Amino acid sequence: MPMRMPMLMIAGVSLSLMAACGPQIPETPEIVNPDVALPYGTPLERREPDLCQLDQVRAFVGQPVSYAPVSSLDRPVRVIGPDDIVTQEYNPRRVNFYTDAYGTITRVSCG
Repeated sequence: MPMRMPMLMIAGVSLSLMAACGPQIPETPEIVNPDVALPYGTPLERREPDLCQLDQVRAFVGQPVSYAPVSSLDRPVRVIGPDDIVTQEYNPRRVNFYTDAYGTITRVSCG
C-alpha cells in the first residue's frame, strides 16, 4: 500500500499538467446589437461600390441560365451549379450566377 500512494500522486500530477496543456476555450464573441449605431469608419461602412453592377442581373433570378447574358456582359461571369467546386478568390467585378440542379438561377452575387 505505501508504494501505491506515490504512484497515485504522480498520476494525479501528470493528469493535471496534461489538462493545463489542452486546447483553450475561445472567448464568446461580443454580440452586436443592430439597433446601436456603429462608429464611423467601421468595415461595414467602407464597402466598395457595386463594381459588378448587380442591379442589372438580379432580374434573372428564377430564369433558366440560358437566358442570362453570360457572354454579352463586359465583366467576368461565373456560372456555379449546386455541386460545383469554385475558387475562393474575390473579384469585385465578377458576377456569379448560382443555379439549381435544373439550371434555374437561384441567386446572383458579386465576387
